[in-house]
Amino acid sequence: MDKPGWGAAVELPAVLELLAAVEKGLITAAQARTAFTPFLARLGQYDREMDAHAARHGGY
Repeated sequence: MDKPGWGAAVELPAVLELLAAVEKGLITAAQARTAFTPFLARLGQYDREMDAHAARHGGY
């Protein structure tokens, strides 16, 4: 799944670790989603800040 602007803001190793835990049955998909929930708002805010910064300074 691709979400514009979010790719660079996500720690891929953490995502892979959670997916592996789901695959092994150590946690449920719902538990993995809950683990990410606190970070989603911050990622959205970060994305908006970086877009505003890029607009002010002519790109990334």
